[in-house]
Amino acid sequence: MFSGQLADWGFKKNDYDACTMNKMVNGSQLTIVLHVDHCKISHIDEKVVTDMLNKLEKKFGKESSVTVTRRPVHDFLGVTIDYSGKGKVKLYMFDYIEQILSEVDCYARDVCDPDCYTFVQRERWCC
Repeated sequence: MFSGQLADWGFKKNDYDACTMNKMVNGSQLTIVLHVDHCKISHIDEKVVTDMLNKLEKKFGKESSVTVTRRPVHDFLGVTIDYSGKGKVKLYMFDYIEQILSEVDCYARDVCDPDCYTFVQRERWCC
């Protein structure tokens, strides 16, 4: 339903990721990344994003309110997206990984446990 509505509004599915839809607006790409009931919307012009949010609220807001977060650092599906550096974006998952490790009792051990495997090394993690 959601992706179908975006298609009706002129969005095209990305050739490499079916959960990403794009549309050219005012000469720049408006991108919406979809995942179940979450989406990330980006465009160089903040007004274009606001217009899209208003359109989404009008169409889908009756079912549940559209929640909007605007700040330079976002958490999207466990990935921290940091736009705070001018002309740069940083993507990382340290908080999500820490959460997972804490849930399996593999966090901040004094001695490394060979049964505790991670693919990311961080100073305060044992493995």
